[in-house]
Amino acid sequence: MSEDDLFETIDGEIFNMNAIIRRLESFLKFLGTSKDNEGLRANINKNHQDMKGLIAQVTGQLKKLKTDFHTHNKLVQMQIEKIEEIFVAALNKYDKLQQQLVEKQKQFILVRVDQENPTSDDDELDYNAQTLQNITLEHEKILKRQKEMEELQTNIVDIHEIMSELGAMLDEQKEAIDNVEKNIGEADINIEKGAHETEIALMHQASSTKKRLIILLIAVLLIISLSVLLYFKLK
Repeated sequence: MSEDDLFETIDGEIFNMNAIIRRLESFLKFLGTSKDNEGLRANINKNHQDMKGLIAQVTGQLKKLKTDFHTHNKLVQMQIEKIEEIFVAALNKYDKLQQQLVEKQKQFILVRVDQENPTSDDDELDYNAQTLQNITLEHEKILKRQKEMEELQTNIVDIHEIMSELGAMLDEQKEAIDNVEKNIGEADINIEKGAHETEIALMHQASSTKKRLIILLIAVLLIISLSVLLYFKLK
């Protein structure tokens, strides 16, 4: 999967996360009302499971994006930070919604127990029999609700753990970029130093060459002078 494809996939998954959040917000309004039933609870649990899967996928894909695709590129880093901000915003919203759903379901159990144990003015025998039946039914309902709560707890995502993981990945990414910039800076210094040393060497070489040319010129002039003197002397 290419870098652009990965960004597009993450965008789509965050969109699906926000869609789940909107559905759960609507389900929250029905808890404890006449529309609350087993189907509603099943839908809530399914959406929690779907959200849990999406969060795991996005977290893994962000990690892959940081480790596999040009992490030293500041433009890519800015894109990653932007998509992380959107992801974290969705996580925070879902975290608050999770807590509200759990509290509402706990509250609903208590309300049902209180409301479905009516007092009766019948004779004591009938009253006790009816009360026992109500208690038995409520006990079964409580056990069923407790099972639902256990399923809900297994689907709850530890948002703080995910935040810590994202923060750690971001710190590693910044450290990697700082190291790259440091290495580039050191390379520039070394290049500048090398250029300066080369310039000095060239200056020394030019000076040495100039001296050799002067000596050679003096030698040639001496030879010419000696030749002229010798010529006139022999003549």
